[in-house]
Amino acid sequence: MRGTSPPRRIRCGARCFALLFGLVLVATPAAASDPGGDEFKGALVGSGFAPVANPLELPEATPHSGGREAREVGVAQEYWHGLRGVAAADRLYAGAWALHFRRMHDGLSVHPLLGLSRSGFYAATFVNSHGNRSWAGGISRTVAALDRRDAGISLGYRVGGVAGYDERLTDLAGRWPVIPAAEVTLSLRFRRFGIQLGSAGVIASVGTFIELRSR
Repeated sequence: MRGTSPPRRIRCGARCFALLFGLVLVATPAAASDPGGDEFKGALVGSGFAPVANPLELPEATPHSGGREAREVGVAQEYWHGLRGVAAADRLYAGAWALHFRRMHDGLSVHPLLGLSRSGFYAATFVNSHGNRSWAGGISRTVAALDRRDAGISLGYRVGGVAGYDERLTDLAGRWPVIPAAEVTLSLRFRRFGIQLGSAGVIASVGTFIELRSR
């Protein structure tokens, strides 16, 4: 049977991990120009209350263009602001549990994980459900949050790539060493500690984190 073959390990290893963390560190200066983190409190992005860096540049309506075009431009800008969000908080992630929708009867599986998000970028390494070492990295954004000093809740997403899987996940993973990945996240924080719920299509996960900046 196809599933009896030993797991194929992607030859990426420490070089992938070094590259992903290098991208995070290189992006650190962007934090000075991105109004994420502490300035983003209790507001929906795009509502006018939360600042957003580098909004989409759209043509301004001329006096002869009429009110309809001006309204359409305003709606497009607001939609873009909400979709883009702001850089997710700087966090250190450790440990994860996952539920695979294709194997619900297996229950939660434990995945040793270590990850870092900084200045809107993230990098992580973990052991996947096939026992292989995986590496992930990309951008991490927050689109809505209700934030107070001692507690908060935020909704966001990650978009990037992941290595370390084979054809048992998807046919694409059997052909490409790195495959695209996207995840919707919901973070619950008490002071600097919290848990993050995530959904990446066929997998739901929960992990723990600590924020790297005090509020």
